[in-house]
Amino acid sequence: MSNEKADITTYGASSQGSGYKYLHRKTFIKLAITGTSGSGKTYSALRLARGLVGEKGRIAFIDTENGSATLYDTLTDFDHCEIQPNTSGKFTYKDFIAKVQEAEQMGYDCVVIDSATHLWQGILADKENLDLQGKGNSFTNWAQPTKDFNATIQKFLQSQTQCGTVFRQSSR
Repeated sequence: MSNEKADITTYGASSQGSGYKYLHRKTFIKLAITGTSGSGKTYSALRLARGLVGEKGRIAFIDTENGSATLYDTLTDFDHCEIQPNTSGKFTYKDFIAKVQEAEQMGYDCVVIDSATHLWQGILADKENLDLQGKGNSFTNWAQPTKDFNATIQKFLQSQTQCGTVFRQSSR
C-alpha cells in the first residue's frame, strides 16, 4: 500500500485541513402521485410543480390521458404535449424517454408525466407478447421488459429537472 496522499481536491476537500468541504449542488426532486380516478392527481401534480419551480418556472406536461390536463389550463401556466399509443394500441417506453429528454433539452424546470400507468401497461403488453410467441417462459420473458422499464425509470431519476409522475391506482 502506497503512503502517497490521494489528490482529493477534485472531491471538494477543504484547503484548510484533511476534512471534506460540502459543495452545494442543485438537486432535483422526483415524486409520484397515486390515486383512483377523479382523486385529484393531475390537479395536485400541477400545484406541486408550480410550487417547486416558482411563479416564472417552466413546466412541461406530458399527457397520455387524451389531453385531460388541458382542463387545468387556468390553474397555472404549463406547456402540454401528448404521447399517443402506437398502432397496436400500446404506449412504448421509448416515447416516455424521448419526451423527458426533449423537455430537458428545451430547458424546462419541471416535467410532469400523467399517466405513467400507461408506461406500465405497455411494459406488461410487451411481456405478454413474448409469452404468446412461445419463446422463453413466463419468468425469463420478464428480462427485456424489465430492462425497458428500468431504462425509463433511470431516465426519470437522472433527469436534470424537477420531475413528477402520476399513477392511477385501482379502485377495487
